[in-house]
Amino acid sequence: MVVAAAACGAGRADFGDRRLSDVRAALRTGDLEICSETRRPDGLANEAIDTRIYTVAIDCAGERVRVTVDRFDDADARDGAARQFESLTRPRSDGVVWTFGPYTLFANGTRDDDVMERLTDALDAAGAK
Repeated sequence: MVVAAAACGAGRADFGDRRLSDVRAALRTGDLEICSETRRPDGLANEAIDTRIYTVAIDCAGERVRVTVDRFDDADARDGAARQFESLTRPRSDGVVWTFGPYTLFANGTRDDDVMERLTDALDAAGAK
């Protein structure tokens, strides 16, 4: 199962210089649409310096997945937040966490399996772990 493998926390992406535009491009891959974007400049996760909340879907009139994207100043803070999110995704089907450059991406909420599969494939192809 693809979702379970992504949620296991096996390895982290390099902290390298990814930008928010790289995150958006990855979210749009696989025929996914970004239906909404909300900015939280104070950051939602502990030690996050900026947060964006996206809803993505195959068709914005249908089922959507919420993806919370937090940006961090250093790898230790990012990885600590990823571990915290992973502890919140019990059982495993309650959410998926990736790291991507200075970002954590946390997909949760009402989910459509087709959207989650496309999202997982898109983020894996972009180098998220």
